[in-house]
Amino acid sequence: MSNEPIKPERYQHRIDRVVKTAAEARDIVGQEASNILATCETLLRRAMSRAKALEDAWRLVEVPQHFGPTIEFTGRLICETSFPDRREGRQVTLELYETRAGALVAVRAFQLLDGDDSEEATVVIPTADLQADRFAVMAAFKWHTEAKKMVRNRLGWDLRVEVE
Repeated sequence: MSNEPIKPERYQHRIDRVVKTAAEARDIVGQEASNILATCETLLRRAMSRAKALEDAWRLVEVPQHFGPTIEFTGRLICETSFPDRREGRQVTLELYETRAGALVAVRAFQLLDGDDSEEATVVIPTADLQADRFAVMAAFKWHTEAKKMVRNRLGWDLRVEVE
C-alpha cells in the first residue's frame, strides 16, 4: 500500500517473472490469461491514479476511542463508506487510512445504545504478508458486506483465499 520506492532490480525481476508466467499461461489457459493481464493493467492504473490523487492528502489524524487510547498519526484517507446498519439500527462509518510508514488504520464510527458517538481504531503494522494485513483490516471492519464492497471497488483488493 505504501508508496515507498522499490529497488529497480527487484521490480525488473518481478516483471520478468510475470512475462514468463503469462507466456506459459497463454498456451495452457488461453483467453483467461489475457483477461487476467487486462485486470492487472487496470489495477495498476487505478493504483497510480489513487497515488497521484493522494499525494498531498497527508494530515494529522486523531481517533479518540470510546473504549481505548486515542490513536494519533500522520496519514491519508484512502477510502471510506457510510451506511445504516439494519441489525443494530444505527449509522456506521468505516474509514481506512494509510500512515506515512505504510501502516493501515481501520476506523469504525457509530452511535452507542446510550446515544454517545464511538470510534474504534485498529492499527495494522505492515508485514511481508500483504493478504494477512488486508484480512486484519477486514476483521476490524467485522467483514461487513459494505466493507468488502468498499475495498474491492475502491482499492481493488482481492479477498479470496486460494487453497491447494
